[in-house]
Amino acid sequence: MANKLKVSAPSKVILIGEHYVVYGAPSLAFAVDRYNHITFEEVDGETRFEGINPGYGNFAIYPDGRYKNSLGRDEMRMYTKIYLRILDKTGMNKAYRGTWSSDGVIKGMGASASFSAAFAYGLYKMNGVEPDEDELFECAQLGDEFAHGGRPSGIDARTVVSGSGIIFRKEFPKQYIFEKIDVKFPKGTGLLIVDTFKGRRSNTGDLVRQFAERHNINVAPNDMTEDDRRRVYLPYLNIYKKVLNELNINGNPELLGRLFTQNHELLKRAGMSTEDIENVISIAKSSNALGGKLTGAGGEGGAVIIYMHDHDLHNIQSALKDAGYDSFQISPASHGVVGVAGE
Repeated sequence: MANKLKVSAPSKVILIGEHYVVYGAPSLAFAVDRYNHITFEEVDGETRFEGINPGYGNFAIYPDGRYKNSLGRDEMRMYTKIYLRILDKTGMNKAYRGTWSSDGVIKGMGASASFSAAFAYGLYKMNGVEPDEDELFECAQLGDEFAHGGRPSGIDARTVVSGSGIIFRKEFPKQYIFEKIDVKFPKGTGLLIVDTFKGRRSNTGDLVRQFAERHNINVAPNDMTEDDRRRVYLPYLNIYKKVLNELNINGNPELLGRLFTQNHELLKRAGMSTEDIENVISIAKSSNALGGKLTGAGGEGGAVIIYMHDHDLHNIQSALKDAGYDSFQISPASHGVVGVAGE
């Protein structure tokens, strides 16, 4: 039997800073303990990569850039540039197969960056190369660029690759500034993440463009002045600073909950929320949640994080379940991208 390598990459949650990070504001995210997996094995035949994905069809990528999908779907094309980049760097001349699986990751948790990082790590390792975090970041960015319909901020890629908390900021035109941080909540509190998916998901790229339109922005962030970018995120910046002050075991849970909700209200006014997202937050607050906000790009099918006292977890989850919303607790990830060899 061929040697196998199972690669796992964490998902992520943005605590604060969605959309504003695109314009240079600092954002805070952390990797969470819901992992995405790709199991690699070498196969016979011409140089290529074959992917088995239960949700998006089986696909193949070839050294000349050709892409085939059994269901005629385009989503898995996101791995083509990563494959070609690694082909160029390693000169690999073998055929591989990869099988996709997940612990259960919903929209807003950085699945495209997570799977892209896992894909890159696995291909490198199958060719005897140990990629560093910067290379995995660049590969994850390539996947996110396709999935989001444009160059993303980088926060998803950097967070899942690091496996830690990240304070992230883009310094224009192209520099990414990040700082690892140990995310801790006030004692006796934690996060619940809620799935609002009901058959339709908004496209991240469309939401980014809509956010720009709501702020009367008609040029790319790189083409804006620093003053113009700052005007976009200034209302958010004060919330961010206060959240950082409360993210410790001795922080004020009630204040932190209000700050999360204030951040959400800014995003709501920018058109990023939906009826379901608002319904989730309302139900949770009626069951004693301290606060809540969308996480990720938002829109239809977007995820919501609920901040709560641990002792209120059951009541909040039950109320959400009765209303038709699935949810689960999230905790910081124990590691970043890793591979485990097997037979």
